[in-house]
Amino acid sequence: MCGYRQYEDSYDFPVKTTNTVLPDLIQPNTTPTVDKRFDACEQVRVVKIEGNSFRIKTTNGRVTVEGTWQTFGECAYCPEAAEKALQAALQKARDRNGGSITESTLIVEGITKTYGSAGEITYQNMKLMDILKNLATTYNSLLDKAKVPEEVWLPGKEFYVRDAKGIIAGTLDGAASEATDKAQLIGLGLTVMADPEATWEALVSFKKELDWTKAATIAKTMAQGLVGYDATEFDKGGSYQGHATGKVAGTVAFNMVTGGIVLSMINKVPDLLELLGKVIKKLEDLNWSKADIDAFTLDFQKSEDLLKKFDSGEIDPQVWKALKDEGIDIAKRTAPEILETMSKHFKDVDFLTKLGGSVEAGKAKYAQIVKEYAGKCSTCGNQGYKNLPDTPDLYLNSMFAYTKKFGGNNIEGFEIPAFTGQPFSQDGFYHMMNHMNANVDPSKVKKVDMTFEDELGESLPCRGGSGASSCFDVQMKDGEIPKFYEYKSVGTVKLTLNQFLAYLSNINSLSELRYIFNAQKLTTEQAKEGMKAFLIKNAFNLYKSTDNGGIGLDKCKTLFGDEMTTPQKLIAKLDTQEGFEELLTFVEAK
Repeated sequence: MCGYRQYEDSYDFPVKTTNTVLPDLIQPNTTPTVDKRFDACEQVRVVKIEGNSFRIKTTNGRVTVEGTWQTFGECAYCPEAAEKALQAALQKARDRNGGSITESTLIVEGITKTYGSAGEITYQNMKLMDILKNLATTYNSLLDKAKVPEEVWLPGKEFYVRDAKGIIAGTLDGAASEATDKAQLIGLGLTVMADPEATWEALVSFKKELDWTKAATIAKTMAQGLVGYDATEFDKGGSYQGHATGKVAGTVAFNMVTGGIVLSMINKVPDLLELLGKVIKKLEDLNWSKADIDAFTLDFQKSEDLLKKFDSGEIDPQVWKALKDEGIDIAKRTAPEILETMSKHFKDVDFLTKLGGSVEAGKAKYAQIVKEYAGKCSTCGNQGYKNLPDTPDLYLNSMFAYTKKFGGNNIEGFEIPAFTGQPFSQDGFYHMMNHMNANVDPSKVKKVDMTFEDELGESLPCRGGSGASSCFDVQMKDGEIPKFYEYKSVGTVKLTLNQFLAYLSNINSLSELRYIFNAQKLTTEQAKEGMKAFLIKNAFNLYKSTDNGGIGLDKCKTLFGDEMTTPQKLIAKLDTQEGFEELLTFVEAK
């Protein structure tokens, strides 16, 4: 057994930028001259390549390597990931060579590997110094520039590894530009550069059945919504197009997973593009224009869940088109609850005909209603009128039920307004629809009115008297009790006197009138207390003659009781519990 001697020599390769073609890639390896001052069984030398150091130890001709890798930014685990990739490649070479390697051993043997329709990667023969230069160059480029060396895919370039179509390099580039988990990306990137077999396992998702040429067309449209993509790269064709396609796919897929899990992300890329391709084929079969298909792709390029629903038929793409044609913003036209609810309703010919007079007119009317809807939606950034439902499907489903139930019954004034710029009217209409859907028989309804007051109880054009306009919400047919329904979706009882006088002028008993307040804003007790205060405040106005703006003494006695001969007596009765309960039976909250 020989004695232990250590020899260490530092050798620096000339520093090259990431994108510079290495001049000695096709030249035989040159071994630096070593001044052997001792005959020793073990030698150690340090090789520096582009800022990364490698401690090469040779013991009786057998080589081990330990790398010290640069760090960029805050990627504390990137050196560890790089070292793991290096050691994996070296160990596989040992396994092929009886358990040991020398500096002359082929670490990677020249081979071309096909990765399905994603193309093929060609590997040159790489000995120890070749693999170290290859990994150091790629490592620096991935960390510093968020991409693999351009020589990997650019036409006319030379590198130890060549991606013929550029798709795999592009996918890695797209991932690198988005990834927060740089260490995992480094591990994958260096595996591609150093281990053909492991690369196949990592990129097995590049399915043979996926047509990446067709995917390029899809990806070009998808790129419109991504920052930093040059459409001319698609137009150049060849490996430029492949690289651009892969880059878009990598970026889109990254946004589909959490935690920056790059390996999982890569596995999803082809599935997403394949899914999008299937949906686009359906749109082509519907004779959609290229402009509409491009707009659809731009809206749903990252929405795997919605694309699956478009593919399965759960969501009708014609719903999205109706919303787009109406000029509806992207937030509403991509809201899942709107798309899903409309898709169900668009299947109902009876509903659409009642809504708009014909199926096509009904679809257009529905889109207009969605456009003007002032409430919140899941994609609206928490913006919306606070008194409307938190999700629009509640409003739309109530409208659907109301239209189905009351449409086609020859009810005078029946319509479904969009209430442009009137969120308070949408709130009032929603309250009215919910109550009527549950409590009113459509065969007994004579008229409906679609004018709703604001939160202050104002903006009704009521004038009073039997000929007044907009003085009711629902009027029932003759002989029905109650005769009138008035819907109030307000937080405090503030009534319009002229409207109230108009109601009283057209009834002969308080049982013929029903004020329905929104129970989400007021209790029945609060509503009655508010009505009591209103009656006390306006008692003297009620007892005025009709010529002076009141309803007159006789009508007051008819409605409030024969003994109610003065406003003072009405006020006194309202102040008793018995009178409160007797006179305010026409008020409730639901």
